Parts: sequence; C-alpha cells; structure tokens
Amino acid sequence: IALEPDKLPVYYNDFTYALRSRASHDTTTELPVCSIGYCPVGKGKPVAFSFSLKGSRDGVPVVANVIDGLGKTTTRTFAASTEWARFSFTATPQSNTAFVTLGIDADAKPDLPVTLWVDALQLEVGDKPTEHEPTFPVEAALDTGREGNTYLLGEEVTPDLTVCNHSGTKQEVTVAVEVEDFFGNRQKKLERHLSLGPNKTLREAADLGVTEPGFYRLRLLVAGDGWQTSRAIRAAVLEAHQPCADG
Repeated sequence: IALEPDKLPVYYNDFTYALRSRASHDTTTELPVCSIGYCPVGKGKPVAFSFSLKGSRDGVPVVANVIDGLGKTTTRTFAASTEWARFSFTATPQSNTAFVTLGIDADAKPDLPVTLWVDALQLEVGDKPTEHEPTFPVEAALDTGREGNTYLLGEEVTPDLTVCNHSGTKQEVTVAVEVEDFFGNRQKKLERHLSLGPNKTLREAADLGVTEPGFYRLRLLVAGDGWQTSRAIRAAVLEAHQPCADG
C-alpha cells in the first residue's frame, strides 16, 4: 500500500464502509485497505487476527479491524517498522460472519509519501494466534497495478500473474484465467501447467487479449493435487474522455 500526496484515491460514500454521512456522492478521501472478504465464524466465539507488517520507515501507523455481520467493529492500532514483524489481536463476533480490514491509519495523519507492506493475513478460531499456515500449498494472484483495475481502450490488458509455492515440496498445478464480460459470457484466455519447486515463485505478465471496451471479471483458477481455488477481480476497458467543445 503506497501513498503519495498527489496520488490519494478519491471514493464516494456509495462504495465506502461506515461513513458519517449518507448524502449522495459526498466525496471522501480514504486510504486503501486490504480486505480478505467475509469469512464464516462462530457467533459469540473468539477469533484471532494475525498479520505481518513492514513500513517504509519506523512508526508507520496501522489500523486493523474485525467487523462482524451486524457491523460490530473491534479496532486495534499498531506501528510498523522497517523490519518485518508479526502482530495480532482477538475479537468476539456477534454473528456467524466477519471480515477484516488492514491499512495505514488515516486518523494518525502520517507524513507522505509512505508505504506499508502486508503479508500472511490469518483469521482463525480461538483467542490466541497460531503460526501462519497458507490455506493451499500454492497461492496465486492477478494484479493490474492500476487504481480501479481500469485500462484505456488501446492499452494492453496484461495484469501481473504471480504463482507462489509455499511448501517444502515440488508442486504440480494448473493455472487458468477466464474473462467474463458484462453479459456473463466467459472465455478462457490463458492456461498453464506448472511445476514449481519448493518455495519458488513465478511472475509474468498475463496477456488476456481483451481489446473491446466494457466491464469484465478476470477469474483466476488454480488446481493442484486434491485441491482447487478461484478468485476474481473486476476490471474495465474505457474509451478516453473527450472534452466537450465550448459553446
């Protein structure tokens, strides 16, 4: 999460969580957060949220939340240093679902530019965190590196594909990317059969061949020996804005 004075994203309250006002299109500047989505939890049972942090300088202010399905929020603040460190806290959700957020603490008004690195997020049942354990031996991600995953018409849609083998053994996996358009039509644009050695990472640009304007879902599918997972990101290809002539 990298912030610079002239690159703070601006969102609207239709798309942000827990704003003070619900007035339509009341603009607000929100620092980016990392969210892993809703997770199943036990109502009234404690959960532990743990994560690794590193800052671009000592004392980078960090805020973390566990938010249950009823909106009850447990908040903790931390300070990241220039060395990786593990942090954790516990919460007791009052519903059967909860999600977490983690990012730079805007209320602390940190000097910009500032960067926060986040890794190994883990939400688990219990009042004490355990050592981080990836859900699957191989993790994969698509990253456009663009705010809102937005491309201009004519630009190549080539998000970065990262595939990481966390295990201590060789892993055989199949990685595929499907592109779904606004009308639900899907096309497989990429498929790779990979053999990754222990603790090895593959990074490459995924050429998805998207050339038409529109709104898309880029769906990443990964399958290994006895397991499979998928995730999707939304993206858009837009025509460049043409200013109106005076008069």
